[in-house]
Amino acid sequence: MPKKGTKVYKASSKKKRITKKQTIGVSAIADRALLENAWNRILSSGDLQYKNYVRLEMQAFGTSYNSLLDLIFNQLKAENYEPQPIYKVNIPKGKFANRTLRLLSIPDYIVYSAITTLIIEAAYEQQQDVFNKVLFSNVPLSHRSGRPTRFFRKWVRQYAQYNKYSKQYVNKGYNYLAEIDIASFYDFIDHDLLFEFIKKYFKDSYALELLERMLKYWSATEDGYQFSHGLPQGPDASRYLADLFLYSLDKHMLSNTERYKYLRYVDDIRIFCKTKRNANAEVIHIEEEIKKLGLVPNTSKVHVVDARKDLDWLKEESSEAQALDAGSMGQKRVPRSIKKVRHLLSKPTFLKNCVSKSITANNSYLTRRSLPKLLPDKEVVKKIIEVYEERPDLYTLFYQYLRECDGMKEVERFCWRQLKKDPISDFECANLMGIAISIKQNALTKNQIEIMKQFIDKYSLPLSAATAAGILFKAKIIKPLRNITAKLPIDAPHIVPWLVPMINLRRSKKVMPRSVKAATKKLLESDDPRTSFIVSYLVASRYKTNVISSLPKPKSQYSRQLLVTMGQININPLVDEIAPLLSRLFGVKIPGGFDFRKKFALINTDLYNRALRHLQLASWYFDTYPTYFINHIHNFNHVLLYFALHNGNFIANPPLQWKHIFGQIAPNQNTAFASAFPAVSSVFRECSKARNTNLSSHPYDDKYSRFTKLVSYGERDELKSKLKVAYREFMVKV
Repeated sequence: MPKKGTKVYKASSKKKRITKKQTIGVSAIADRALLENAWNRILSSGDLQYKNYVRLEMQAFGTSYNSLLDLIFNQLKAENYEPQPIYKVNIPKGKFANRTLRLLSIPDYIVYSAITTLIIEAAYEQQQDVFNKVLFSNVPLSHRSGRPTRFFRKWVRQYAQYNKYSKQYVNKGYNYLAEIDIASFYDFIDHDLLFEFIKKYFKDSYALELLERMLKYWSATEDGYQFSHGLPQGPDASRYLADLFLYSLDKHMLSNTERYKYLRYVDDIRIFCKTKRNANAEVIHIEEEIKKLGLVPNTSKVHVVDARKDLDWLKEESSEAQALDAGSMGQKRVPRSIKKVRHLLSKPTFLKNCVSKSITANNSYLTRRSLPKLLPDKEVVKKIIEVYEERPDLYTLFYQYLRECDGMKEVERFCWRQLKKDPISDFECANLMGIAISIKQNALTKNQIEIMKQFIDKYSLPLSAATAAGILFKAKIIKPLRNITAKLPIDAPHIVPWLVPMINLRRSKKVMPRSVKAATKKLLESDDPRTSFIVSYLVASRYKTNVISSLPKPKSQYSRQLLVTMGQININPLVDEIAPLLSRLFGVKIPGGFDFRKKFALINTDLYNRALRHLQLASWYFDTYPTYFINHIHNFNHVLLYFALHNGNFIANPPLQWKHIFGQIAPNQNTAFASAFPAVSSVFRECSKARNTNLSSHPYDDKYSRFTKLVSYGERDELKSKLKVAYREFMVKV
């Protein structure tokens, strides 16, 4: 018999789900502020590769995040939250290996991050003995003075510290280095052992039960069989839990610091010894300890070397070189002249070490380090094409570099050649298409159109099919797209992007084409909540209420709540969401009683929804895409300007079209407005000039869309400080 007051779990016969009796007391996870912090941490995450796969879902969630967070909060409070299905994406890791990304739904991502935040807060003090001493990866920011908006300290600085300690130990006479790597680290983390470690610090029964249920659910196969090991690779929360799993190993290896020096960065372990014999002995020792945790060392990456001779990266680096490294990772702006010098210094290293045979850990490391520093160069492109087939482990870096080679015919021809071959992976084909189109300056040829048509029908390559559909839509080749709607498989992982170009086939916001309507009904009625959620967002953002009312209501409660918030069922929001968001993002003090809803409603009921949507999108693009941040802030400014011009009678019937309104505030056009709002007039026009005028920037005036420039992080910060002054002036005078 269970003890009195404890939770009792019983297996349900339906879908093997777990139900439980309600208990007295509220779990710590049922905290609205905690959930909002988790959402902000997801937005500020630096893993762009992972976020790019869920960007559309993040955008949908971001437009209505307040009401959707309330829904998640109520489910957690009632202790009836259920995880959603995951999607899997395989990314080439080595010649015969893939890295599997498990893409969580946004609600699951938030709950997962929130639970991990509670674990960090409980375990942070006890882990201080290893942070930045032996462990340098995924070191959490301090929680002593409140919850920060990011999980970890910046990895560039942490990895620099990792190398700094390595050099210090070599200089102290620990000259022999044993390198050990763990095979498929995230996939083989045992859940029972992990929770045994977590329960030493964190005791919340419902949060732990929910986390355990989520991890088992995400590890399930397509047949529904659940494993008791594995963490979803990609989310920041998994990175912390993976490091916590190895905390006992870190403590054990600290027991004999005179014989050896131990350092770890995720699953890459370095042990420094004074003799080669000791280094070989420690390799055997640590392999035994790793196997006790149910993990397996990657024998192909276990090396014992003389650190003074065999590793170039242990040589002392100048402060200038370290600054250049930081700049190459997007931490600071690097002048063009410095980029050119860095290119000239790094090019020989890349050409020498990027090889297709005799691959070693050293030349692989130098290749990865030098390639991001290179400018577009024909010799570099030739080298990439030469080794491409033999180096799938470098595909991600290759694609990032080739995207920057504007106008280079060699790159375009290479991409189309590869697309004609039998596809290796969905990831490869989608990237090659994107590179070929970004470089191409002329219209698609007949052969290229045929290649795109062939990929549309390949449902086993959903990302590639979605990319091909988008390319044909942008090229105004509509006929092949009309036939897709009749045969869309609603259980395909990335089916939703196919619907984006089809929904754009509309002639009017009031009428939905018959073929699109049939596909939309099928997807809204899908049992997959993520599919119906994103389709609801796409349709609601493009069509009027009468079109939505003719469609079936989605099964997912998140989808229904999204339609409510986006004004498709209940137009008026309950509270003003712009004021607190503007205050948090720019530090603007909002006067008591000021309500943007009521102010905008006096002029146009659609103004508030438009302004809120763009401000929300700007807030979550701030940390990841400065260009998109400026895009949406520009559109938010557009609404503020319309209100100011109308409210102050500076101009009779100001135009709502974006192309006209910024001309109305130029000092030579409107002296009265420029003198009344000097900061608003100058800063808003500066922000308008900095924007990237593409389709996503101006969704209500498509014919003026064109690609102009990208905004750097430095320009973003400079504009943000100026916008802060402008918004303060706006609030005071309006």
